[in-house]
Amino acid sequence: MPSYLYSCPVHGEFENFHSIANKLEACPQCRAEGIESEPPTRLIASGSSFILGSGGVGWYREGYSGK
Repeated sequence: MPSYLYSCPVHGEFENFHSIANKLEACPQCRAEGIESEPPTRLIASGSSFILGSGGVGWYREGYSGK
């Protein structure tokens, strides 16, 4: 399952793991504390790497095999 970064107006930023088909309706901390607030906003996360292929033959991350 992918990890998504959200921003809650009450608790700030947090990370949540869920299926892409599911939508987060409330902040988990707000729900646990019984706080009614607007739904969290999904943020664009950075830091993930893009890898086209791994080992052996095929595509390489740098665009060449290094041979």
